[in-house]
Amino acid sequence: MSLEFRPQGASEPFDFRYLNGQYYQEEGPDDYILGRLYALVAVGGSTDGFMDLIAPGAEFHGVHVRLQDAVVGDDEAAAREQNQRFLDHYVRIEMHSLKHLAIETLLRLFLGHRDLPPCPWQEITRVFSPGQFKKAVKSAIVDAGQEQLERDVGHLCFASDLMPDEYSDDEREAARNLAGFMRRFATAWLSEAKSYNSTKHGLTAIPGSAVLEFGPVGEERVKLGEGDSLAHLTFENGSGGGLHWSLTTRWIGPSDAMGTIVIIQLMLKSLWSIARCRYGFGDNLVKFALPPDVYSPETLDSNQPGAAAELSIPLFVETTGKS
Repeated sequence: MSLEFRPQGASEPFDFRYLNGQYYQEEGPDDYILGRLYALVAVGGSTDGFMDLIAPGAEFHGVHVRLQDAVVGDDEAAAREQNQRFLDHYVRIEMHSLKHLAIETLLRLFLGHRDLPPCPWQEITRVFSPGQFKKAVKSAIVDAGQEQLERDVGHLCFASDLMPDEYSDDEREAARNLAGFMRRFATAWLSEAKSYNSTKHGLTAIPGSAVLEFGPVGEERVKLGEGDSLAHLTFENGSGGGLHWSLTTRWIGPSDAMGTIVIIQLMLKSLWSIARCRYGFGDNLVKFALPPDVYSPETLDSNQPGAAAELSIPLFVETTGKS
């Protein structure tokens, strides 16, 4: 099918170079992801330093902020404990939220550039409804053939226009590895959609540090899940009618979340720089070909061996009907 775009009343097709120039005039979304990653590392990785920086107060565009006061008089230990709880609250939500924002950004840019359309900005915007986008992700990435996915990833992330069977050995391994990351990220985004939405829409997720143990009372128990987590309400439509409500706990997996964010930021950087060059608005082509012996999807999985990802506890069934 051939599409032709004409401005209303114009005799010539629309020239997308203007829109492409607007879209590619600045550095890409990887900069924003990197900025939030820096902030997350500053707060979570250097908590004491961050507290010391903000404690006396800081100002930005007329807004002055400082850490919370001690809850008991001038008790410094109480103040530090209160501030630690505040920062833990932020870090747990931000790790999960930034991970999924990064994944969704990569998925949308991947699908928008994959077929080299005249205007990727338009293609990315076109597939906007959640249901439509989920179907596209499942079809083009999760269920895609291995060769096709390797070709797409290689084409977009290290500017190879060759088919996978024409790659060098190093290119083939890098393409296979990046295709594995794409499939893993897409699968995670689909399976963790409800927990992501709980942070994105209204911040209804409650951060904490949950422990899941299994075993007879009074005997040694097996620990199935432990660590940073988010609790949120979920519901499903029951086969007999009504809404089946549950309390769901999603373990965040800090190493998985941080590793995912870093890999995606690098993939976005290369995808954007290559796209700018292809569409005539850049000259700094940044290739990203990650060999599996450096970092692979299995590396992310090995960070939390045997850990549960999610647990849902049924609560009640909400029924509606005429009395």
